[in-house]
Amino acid sequence: MFIVGLIVKVGSDLLFGAIKMCLPPAVVEEELRLRDLGRCSLLTRGIAGSLSAFILAIILFYPVFPEFQSRSLASWTWAACNPENGVLHGRLVPLVFVWMLRVAWLRKKNEILRPSTWGLALLAIGLLFFLVAMRLGQPRLALLGLPFVVLGLVQFWFGLGIARAAILPALFLWFMIPLPGLEAIVTGSWQVKIMNASYVLGNLLGLDLTMSGAGLEMANGRFRIAEG
Repeated sequence: MFIVGLIVKVGSDLLFGAIKMCLPPAVVEEELRLRDLGRCSLLTRGIAGSLSAFILAIILFYPVFPEFQSRSLASWTWAACNPENGVLHGRLVPLVFVWMLRVAWLRKKNEILRPSTWGLALLAIGLLFFLVAMRLGQPRLALLGLPFVVLGLVQFWFGLGIARAAILPALFLWFMIPLPGLEAIVTGSWQVKIMNASYVLGNLLGLDLTMSGAGLEMANGRFRIAEG
């Protein structure tokens, strides 16, 4: 893991060396000053963001699921998040994720950076999920590992402090996982709890209620009050 981190760091420094030749000396000087302070300038963020985006682009858009009409993870997720599955909201999750990640970054942008190669361990877990999903033809497993990829990249480039702030946005990506039937299970569970609460409250108020199957009835059985 240390060797991989060293290779990536050297590659990043070489890329910065190539870019700084095209920049004004004042910009390069400011970049080096911020690096010495452990702060993250726009240029450093651009390099880290570009390499991270490349990894995410491979995971999301490379056609690794030939058994589906939507061969990439992104296109499969878009197609699977439909009204029939009850997870149409999954199509909005990436937009909310970007907003949450931006809010987390604004809260921590002045924090001293402490890049950690331990982020590669989280990244490896996420990539393992992706490889298993590709092998088994189960895109849901790849979505399950996506937060680990995000957190691993954030911790590797920016440190544990910023990675902690990104935990909630990263885990929010799990709401993209289409699970047919989940809505009916959750809705049914809440209906039962509401019916039980209504039964207890009604009897406390003096109503002569009886529970019958999936509903509540008056004791004489002639008037149905609620149905689960």
